[in-house]
Amino acid sequence: MKRVVAPLLSALYASTLCAGCHSYSTVAVGNVTNGNDVVLTLTDAGATALASSVGQHVTTIDGTVVGQDSAGFRIRVREVVHANGVSDFLHDEVVSVPPSAVATAQLKRIDVTRSVIAAAVVVAGAAAVARGASNSGTASGGGSPSGSGN
Repeated sequence: MKRVVAPLLSALYASTLCAGCHSYSTVAVGNVTNGNDVVLTLTDAGATALASSVGQHVTTIDGTVVGQDSAGFRIRVREVVHANGVSDFLHDEVVSVPPSAVATAQLKRIDVTRSVIAAAVVVAGAAAVARGASNSGTASGGGSPSGSGN
C-alpha cells in the first residue's frame, strides 16, 4: 500500500503547485506589456470584432502578451469565456487584440502564499487518507465475528 500512496501524494502535491492560486490586479490597458499574463474583458464591440478569431460571444480572454504593435496586443490565448459562462481552450493560439476592444485588463500572478497554503491542505488531507488506509489493514483479531454462532 505504501508503494501506491507515496506516488499519489507526490502527484497531488505537484499538481497543486502547478495549478497554483492566482491573484488579479486591474491595470490600465496602456500598462500591459510583453510577457504579462492577462485576463482581458472585452467590450461588446470588441467581442463582435474578435468573433472570427476567438469565437462568438466571448467576454474574456486569458493569455500571455507576446507582442505589441500599432494594431494592439498579440495575445497567446489559453482560454476564452463566453457570455453563457462556457470556457474554451485555444491551445496557445496567437490573436491580435486592439486596445479599443478591451473594457478592462487584469494582470494575473501566482499568489505564492495562497498556493503554499492550498498545497499544504492537499498534502495533509492526502496524508490523513493514506494513514487511514494503511491502518485499516493492521487490525488484529483471531476469532469469528460475534454472533456468528460458531
